[in-house]
Amino acid sequence: MAADNDMRASAAQRALAQVWIKRVAVASVVVWVACIGIWYLMGADSEGFWPLWTMYGLGAVLMFLTWVAYGPRREDPPKEPRR
Repeated sequence: MAADNDMRASAAQRALAQVWIKRVAVASVVVWVACIGIWYLMGADSEGFWPLWTMYGLGAVLMFLTWVAYGPRREDPPKEPRR
């Protein structure tokens, strides 16, 4: 019975992460466009593209959420290599 509850909790967590991926992706694009717009209005120097740091940070968050939502489950047994 405990295994069923764990599987349901894991499935609920994955479903929630799938919803959050879409929200964070939209928010990330908005932040990136705003940062690039500010960078452009401030002079757009080619040596200091600082919006890249926001892209790295939010990209890492998106990768983590994607791993939680679509990565391997804890209850899945490891796959054996094909021969």
